[in-house]
Amino acid sequence: QNYRLRQMLDGRSSYENLVGGSLPMRALYRLLDQIARTDSPVLVTGEEGTERVEVAKAIHQKSERTIHPVTIVDCRKAQDDPDGTLIFGPKGTGLHGLGPCPRASAFAKAGKGTIVLHRIDCLHLEAQRRLLHFMHRPFFQNETPGTPQPLSRIIATSGPDLLARVEEGKFLRELFYRLNILQVRVPPLRERREDIPMLAQYCLRCIESEKGARHGGRSLSLTSRALLHLFQYEWEGNLEELRQLVETLARQCRGLEIDAADLPETLRATGEVQGELQPPNFAGRSLKDAKRWFESEYFKGLLKKTGGNMTLASRLSRVGRPYLYKKIREYDIHPDQFR
Repeated sequence: QNYRLRQMLDGRSSYENLVGGSLPMRALYRLLDQIARTDSPVLVTGEEGTERVEVAKAIHQKSERTIHPVTIVDCRKAQDDPDGTLIFGPKGTGLHGLGPCPRASAFAKAGKGTIVLHRIDCLHLEAQRRLLHFMHRPFFQNETPGTPQPLSRIIATSGPDLLARVEEGKFLRELFYRLNILQVRVPPLRERREDIPMLAQYCLRCIESEKGARHGGRSLSLTSRALLHLFQYEWEGNLEELRQLVETLARQCRGLEIDAADLPETLRATGEVQGELQPPNFAGRSLKDAKRWFESEYFKGLLKKTGGNMTLASRLSRVGRPYLYKKIREYDIHPDQFR
């Protein structure tokens, strides 16, 4: 009960367009609050499928630039664009010819807002040099002291191995340090498993909202058994993989509930029991001792499966949370040790 109270007082379950109330996400929200008050470049790192763009948008929305546009450029599209035309527009002439075009560039579109360079690790080396040149000399083409262009805040996103690309010579070291003034790491889904039930239901609501109400206005839901399988899965594709799965399940579901039997085989196999628990020899001992051993092992196994998530443990065991808390206190079991 004290742990749940601390959760309620200490954290949030959402932040702008981010969803999750786990410890890693609440730590992330506090960091974003601090970063949003600054104006420095930010590097957002994370595995493929994590909410890197959503984090960048949240920083913009919480900053004083929120009344201005946020422009997102996917640098994967610029792999065959060595001159960085997608970001800067065509090259100009004169002293600031490498700077952004004052009309046809992503920087001009963002204005006083924020430009998000998504997957900057895919940017061509020559385009990297142009970006570094602009960060050294932030002037637009043909700009004069009397006609200054507004400057955007730069937020870049990348995979977790950007420093390794620097060591391989595939990313400019100086540009890395220029962008890495403030760094945000987006935790993968396996590090915040307790968010998975909330995220799955949230994705379901978003999909239904986009495609209109279904089943006579009644909403679909995931059963506790289905949520347990989702909870135990590794999610190498992170939130994007979860979102695609939920969309497929919602499209194929014929009733109002999505159960474990509706999941793909790869997920149904997750967490299957590999062997039966062997009890000690209770010959000559009381029934009360055997019952205490069973209950203690049962609740430990339950919390291990759910990663210490008491809500999911309550659903799976089909007992109320007050009774569940009472029993784990009786056996001196702490949910934190399973997280």
